[in-house]
Amino acid sequence: MLSDLLVSVIVGGVDLRTAIIDTARKLGMDNFQQVVESSSSDPMSACYIDSSFPAFLFITYKYADSVERAVLANANAGGENVARGALVGALIGAAHGM
Repeated sequence: MLSDLLVSVIVGGVDLRTAIIDTARKLGMDNFQQVVESSSSDPMSACYIDSSFPAFLFITYKYADSVERAVLANANAGGENVARGALVGALIGAAHGM
């Protein structure tokens, strides 16, 4: 899922939020956009991929316009923010040409 997401953004030129919504749908999260946009807080997750990958999508979608805000939101969310932060940094950095 991650490699498909990165390729769609980097090679395919797909808008970051659009690519994230598509990935979330593939994971069965059909109301993903609504959940993110109605949430007042960012998710904290354990290190397990089944909870950290959706949190990664959430943070990257919510802060898609700013590399700095995305990285800070990930760090401030707590939980397993190191591995999740690597994913956030890779995707949002790639989307912004960094």
